[in-house]
Amino acid sequence: MNPITVFELKLMHALEALHSPFGDILARAVSALGEFGAVFILLAALLLAFPRTRRAGCVLALALLLDLLTVNLCLKPLFMRPRPYTLDSALRLISRLPSDASFPSGHTAVAFASAMALRAAGRRAHVAALIFAVLMGLSRVYLMVHFPTDVLAGAAIGSICGYSALFIWKKLAKCDIIIK
Repeated sequence: MNPITVFELKLMHALEALHSPFGDILARAVSALGEFGAVFILLAALLLAFPRTRRAGCVLALALLLDLLTVNLCLKPLFMRPRPYTLDSALRLISRLPSDASFPSGHTAVAFASAMALRAAGRRAHVAALIFAVLMGLSRVYLMVHFPTDVLAGAAIGSICGYSALFIWKKLAKCDIIIK
């Protein structure tokens, strides 16, 4: 094992002391909302349904697409990093066993992509989504299904996808390719 992975596993063992029944329930609930990006897809569909929020819905849908292509179709298969509990059976796993690769965290990436894309919906939506994205990342480490670097990478990649969607949408609007 490389020194970073060894350090992360030690850190994760130290974090196990923070586990509590309430924390376990909260982390599982937050993490469940990120399953398959369903809550974010539903939010994009809801935003698309109303003319006043359609722009934000389009930006969010584009961010979700960029995130899917980048994280799930490119990076996870490329890196194939094992999950923490497969490298250290002493970690107390408190959620279901994910079957895909650990790097980067897909839950965290989609949450941050959504948070950055929701800048198009206004400050309150962006801040609320950003708080949720941070909780998502923390829940993934708390549940012992991701290394901290998986979550940090997911946050960075997701943020880039969200900002890219916003940037692309603004460029398309300037070119009159889309309705502003």
